[in-house]
Formats: sequence, C-alpha cells, structure tokens
Amino acid sequence: MSEMTMKIQELPARAYLAHLRRHPVPELMDEECLAALANVEAQFGDTITHGAGLEVRLGNPARFVDYIMCVDQDYVPGIKCIWYEIDYADYLRGGEISPCLFINTSDYKEEKADEPEHTAAEDDNVQRQEKPFVPPMGKKFWDSVLPPFAGEKRASRLRGQLDRVLAALPPNATIKQIGTMSPRGELDILRLVVIFHQWETIFAWLRDVGWPGDTGAMEQALLPWKEAQGFAVNIDLSESGLLEKTGLEVFGRWRHPLLVDKFIERLEEAGLCLPSKGAALRRWIRILPDGDPFIQTLVTYFKLNYAKGRVTEAKAYLEQSPYIHHHYFPHYERPVRLDMELTDGTAVLPEETALARIRECGENRVRGIRFFGGETYEPLERLLKACVAAGLRAEVVLGRPRAQEQESAALQIEHSWLAALVAAGVDSFLIDLESETDEYALHILAALKELEAANVRARWYMHRDNAGKLAAVAKAAEESGAVELLVTGMKLSAAKNVGTVFPSREQISAAAEFVKDHNGYNESAEGSQESASQETDQNQDTQSAAQPVGMQIAVESCFSPLRAYLDGPDPKYNANRGIERGCEAGRSFMALGADGRFAPCLHWKSGETLQRELQSDRGDSDNTENLVEYWEHAPALQALRENGETRQHCAGCCYERRCLPCQACEEGVTGCPLSN
Repeated sequence: MSEMTMKIQELPARAYLAHLRRHPVPELMDEECLAALANVEAQFGDTITHGAGLEVRLGNPARFVDYIMCVDQDYVPGIKCIWYEIDYADYLRGGEISPCLFINTSDYKEEKADEPEHTAAEDDNVQRQEKPFVPPMGKKFWDSVLPPFAGEKRASRLRGQLDRVLAALPPNATIKQIGTMSPRGELDILRLVVIFHQWETIFAWLRDVGWPGDTGAMEQALLPWKEAQGFAVNIDLSESGLLEKTGLEVFGRWRHPLLVDKFIERLEEAGLCLPSKGAALRRWIRILPDGDPFIQTLVTYFKLNYAKGRVTEAKAYLEQSPYIHHHYFPHYERPVRLDMELTDGTAVLPEETALARIRECGENRVRGIRFFGGETYEPLERLLKACVAAGLRAEVVLGRPRAQEQESAALQIEHSWLAALVAAGVDSFLIDLESETDEYALHILAALKELEAANVRARWYMHRDNAGKLAAVAKAAEESGAVELLVTGMKLSAAKNVGTVFPSREQISAAAEFVKDHNGYNESAEGSQESASQETDQNQDTQSAAQPVGMQIAVESCFSPLRAYLDGPDPKYNANRGIERGCEAGRSFMALGADGRFAPCLHWKSGETLQRELQSDRGDSDNTENLVEYWEHAPALQALRENGETRQHCAGCCYERRCLPCQACEEGVTGCPLSN
C-alpha cells in the first residue's frame, strides 16, 4: 500500500450519486432521469452502500436506467448484504420506493456451532459445489434463507418446485443469486441466477426440469455469445415450474478495456446496442477512479435476454465500486495528497499561499496534505486548523532542520510545540529516523508517546552502508511508540548523498525476510498465492481481517524494488501492482514547493538535470496556476505517467511489471540491484 494508506470506506449512497453527477452519461441518462435520482437520495442517501450501479438497456433509445445499490441487512441469516434494484418508474414518480431485492447465496456463511444436515441427494449436490460457490445449499440452507427473504407464503408455495430444480442441477452448477420482484407485481415468482461451468449442461438441465421453451433453438441463438469460462443463467421460478423468460449473463469478469471495447462492438454489429450507448460505455470504463475514498467505474457484466428463438435485448450492468477491480488507469482523477513544503532552508512559503492551497484542496476532493519543513514555520498551527475546517487529513513530517544540523541542536523541538500541533488537529506524524541512536528523532517520538498522539510513524532511509541496521532501527522505533516503521530508499536524499548508494540485492533480500518475519507474513504465507493472483478484491471481508499486533513495518512506494521483491518474481502472484507499486508522483500525489511552485514531487527540486526536466512546466509563467490545471495538464506529470510504463532499462527484469523505481533518480533505473 502507499505510505498514506487508502482504505476501503463504507460510503453512503449519496457519495455514489454525487460521483455519478460528476460523471454524467447523457447517452444513458437524460436530464429527467438524472434529476429523478434525487428521490433515491431522499430515501436512501444516508444508507451505507457497498457499491452502486446502473442497469442500462442498450438497444432502447430511451435514456433512463434502473438504479442498483448493495446494503447491509440483518433479517436473512448468514447473508451480509442485499441488493436493491430500483426501477426507473418507481424513483421517477417520487414518494416511497419499493426496490426489487436480490441476495448472493454464494456469500452465505453458516454459524460454526451448527453442523449442516443434508439428505443423501443433497450431500451429492454439495460435493459438486466449487469455489467461490462453496456454501452447502441443502435443506437447512433453504429453510434458513428462503422464508425470511421471500416471505413465508411465497417460500411455502415455491419450495417444492425449488427442491425439484435443485435436485436436477448438474455437477459444478450452483445457485449464485436469488431475487424477488414484488414491486413489478411478480408476487409468486423467485428469480434464480444459476452458475454453470459447462455450456452443454445448461440446456440438458432446462430439458430435465421441464422448461417450456425450445432448448435447441435457445442454444443456437446464444451460441455466438458462448464464454470460455462460467455461464450465469437468469430464470424465473413459479409455483408451476420454470417460466420461459430467460437471460444469459456474459462477459461477467473484468478484462482489459480494449477487450471490453471489442465486446461492445460485437453487440453493436448484432444490432443489440445503439452506437450512442456503446460510446457511453467506452467512456464509462475509462473514467479515472477517485483515489480517496476509492470509487472505480466498470461494466460488471452484460445480460442477453432470450425469447422465442432469438436474443431480444442486451443490457449492461454498470458499477461504481469501492474495490480495485483493475489497474488500467494512469493516475487518480484528483491527487489523493498534496505534499506542501513550508521552508527549504532558503525560501519560506507565504502563509496566505498555503491557506489558499488548503482551501483549493478541500474544494477539489484532495483528502490529505503532508507538511514538510514545519519545524521552524510559525503559522503551522493555523494551517492545521484550516485543514480541519476544510475536512482534510494533515500529516506533519518532522526531521532535522536543515539550518540546524549540529548535534547541539538535537533537542530543539519543544514538548509544548508538539502538544499545540496535536491540539490544532494534526492527524498523524511522520518522524525521519536516521539511525537507531538518532537522539533528535527519538526525543520527538518519546514526546509524542507521552502526549498519547495517535498515528505516529517513523521513516528510515535504507542504503548500502546501513542496511544491516534494520532490526535495530525497528526495535528503537517500536520502543519509542511508533505504530509503523516506513522503510524507504533508492531515491534522492539530502542526507549524506545516500541517494546514489543503493543496497545490494543480498541486502534487499535480507530486508525482505526481516519485514516478513516481523509482520508475520511468513506464518500465513501458505495459500497466499491463490489470493494474490486475484485482480479483484470485491469479496474481501475487511471487517473480519486480523488486526496487526505491535508496530508494523511498511515499505514506502518510492522503494519499489524492495516492495516488488517482497512478493516474489512471478508477476502472476506478485500483488505489488497498480499506482501504489512504486513512484506515485503525478499518479496519487503532487507537491508544492516553498517557492510557491508546483512540482511532481519534492525530490524533483534537486539537481540541474531535474530542473531542466521541469522547465516545460515553468516556461515563462510562474507555475502558480490552479491545482487541477497542473494535475491534468502539466507536461512533467504527463511525462512521468508515460515514462513509468516504458522503462527501457527495466526490460526483461522479472519484476518489470511489479516495480516502478523513483524517476527523480536516474541511478534508480540504471543501477537497480534487482537487474543483476
């Protein structure tokens, strides 16, 4: 993770609606539809939502969508969330909204105290369930889930037919989801979404359970859309059996945007998708994600409705997700953080400039500011209070002041000053620790521990001459009260020119093993490759994750070679990916120097070569344009984003796809120890 970790947050529905209004798709939603979503917000705006979405009819020229949201529920045992599908007609008219309801039966978690009870036939079906659809869907499961979800009367009327179709399920098939659509007048119907892993078994099952349609005609009509992996069939169950209305979910696994484009093109060529709506989908999947809180747009899947021998309609299910499904984006829509340099030994950032930038961050969803050089900056307390007023997280970095390098100045930071910063609303401290005997830094850490300040972290620069000191530094940091030790390296540093003295491969290997042992990674490594290979994290249970005990050691994204090495040489299993895999300058953050100029990163301020690289940004202007303009159009940021993906010196390295060294330091590319 990046050094200012972005966490998946539980967001209210209004946050997703605000995101949708920032990214309107007029080809899919006209002004009336967009305005009508205010009715959804009026009823559900404060409801915590684990993602939201839109159901789009691709061949229908009318521009409206059904709205979908995932919320917590507590009335169906073993199921954490329920999906609301709100029909356009329902939220358009205003008043109380009654959504259609869906639950993922594959998310069912049975209480450990009760052993599942199954008949022989049910046990046979249970043995055929495959990951991730592993819950035992026997009698006890349906007795527990169906009545509270569908209602006692409907459950009683449909249970016999449900048992019959379940008993006929082929090997490796399972019920993924069930739904009720009472607001549509379908009071005695249960929607089943059934996962099949073999194409032919779909139609054999339909014949076996007496589906009233022509299975041969259906197979021929859907054959051009056959997927290489699992297939999800949507079908309705009534008291008399399965109804003829069916749908096939296709392309239900995220892929590269170019592959999504090709699938949309196929739909357009088949006359199932209007070109205007296809263009809107292509734009939707390329919307840059919000970084904090994270929101990513994607197409979850497409559905083809079938009737009377042909595919009658195609739908797209668009999602706003709080989870990272893919990393095919160069940067976040807005910086997550602004690094603000208050003093640099020569220049001093005017207070009015700093306050103006703080207000600008608050207005543009930049969630955090990291302050550098504040040790001698008198207005710092006022800046922290301004951050609180703007709803921003503020982190103060404390290191040895450049004008006070002498040991006699080692204990200049006063306890009362630190207390004032805490009182002013600082969220976290980052203390630069030069060694395990750094009196200056250890004094600050001890004072903050005495103040019971929260979120105090230490940062240590690892290079060839001190790499063997990691254990001693970690011990000193933990004993001084740091909740995290951030290990950095292989970037420019003002301290003793260590920016060009990189650790050896052996030292990186030893450091990686120490970090794993300290954090307990090696104790839980078995089976981790399977989970690490998953591109999407949508099924993770963040609430049940084990909390770390004691100080943890993290690796700063700048020190990408060590981060990459930690997860091994196989890119398939290496989870160090995306923006946070390495240099984040211009991707998740940018900087403001003490001279009032924007820069990709404060490390880009050193050296003649680096200054020349920035000239394209400076030009004849004073480089004081607004933050958003710089983030979106600065040539230096554009170059960083492009150059980071075309590093010639890294070609052929097994870590190439999982590593992005500091681009402000040329030696970070040409002299990387992992390239040996």
